[in-house]
Amino acid sequence: MRKTLVVSLLLCVVVVFAYAQIGLGADTAAKPAKDATTYKGYVQGTDPAAKSFNLSSCPTCQDIITLYVNADTKYSPKGKGWDDLKPGAHVNGKSKTADGKRWAVTVNFLKGSGDAHKTGSR
Repeated sequence: MRKTLVVSLLLCVVVVFAYAQIGLGADTAAKPAKDATTYKGYVQGTDPAAKSFNLSSCPTCQDIITLYVNADTKYSPKGKGWDDLKPGAHVNGKSKTADGKRWAVTVNFLKGSGDAHKTGSR
């Protein structure tokens, strides 16, 4: 009798642990979806009136996306900001979509940002 009770308890512990590992006991629909996406590219131009900038994957590419900034947008490194977003600046960051627009949450200026794009052999 005692042996059966111990084996039953161990089996229950194993089952509970298995459910916790594979998430069968959790409500997966309650988890919020991540709406933040990342971007990386070269600034093609800015629109000060709309507080937006156009970005493409390379300095001469035509795959342009428009990102909007607001007072909540964080710039790095320190000291950088909206005025540093000039054509040719190499940036990356996170964005989110709201109100039908893609908003830049962060703008990180990459090393050598603003320098002319180098081509050819090294």
